[in-house]
Amino acid sequence: MREYTSYKKGLIPTIVDEASRNFLYKGIRSVKMDDISRSLHISKRTLYELYSNKEALLVEVVKSIMSERIEHIRNFAEKTDNVMDILIEVMRLQIEAAARNNPAFYRDLKNYPQAEQLFKDYYEKQKSYSVEFFSKGVEEGYFISGVDFMLITVILRDIVDNVLTSEKYKDITYEQLFRNFLYVTIRGFCTAKGIEKLEVFYKQELANL
Repeated sequence: MREYTSYKKGLIPTIVDEASRNFLYKGIRSVKMDDISRSLHISKRTLYELYSNKEALLVEVVKSIMSERIEHIRNFAEKTDNVMDILIEVMRLQIEAAARNNPAFYRDLKNYPQAEQLFKDYYEKQKSYSVEFFSKGVEEGYFISGVDFMLITVILRDIVDNVLTSEKYKDITYEQLFRNFLYVTIRGFCTAKGIEKLEVFYKQELANL
């Protein structure tokens, strides 16, 4: 394993943060390694010593994004006693990310297989958790029973991925996708108790979009 000086080790979080900001705001293809080195006032040699190419840096960016998301949800879950609040928080994060991020980021990601695979692995791991999560929601009275939540999870993920990454749907915003499909689908498997919470979120959050 390569050893780095304390100076170079200290640069790693800063580089990942700067690359994340640029990739998400401009799209991956639009950002060059030179752009990142210039913005941080470090040499290209230093940057390439830490990351051999853009995909190596992108992999670390994706790991950082997923780690922050997992940590946020974990901390949020400790502060609530029901799954509906957690689901709503996940939706809120997705809406905020979609409003902030350039759709090109998701379309460009398919050109970087190592980084794309990290997202795929993450969502694959979430499948079993999702079924457990929704089963708990049924027990708590927020979701109707008899629904194949594994099927729902897989289909929703595939549709979102397709819309975000396909040029065919490049004119569709995440807000449109959420309002006209995701929200309607989620509302469909909620009980009256779940819908009551969902409606509050819908009126408060989407009013600001």
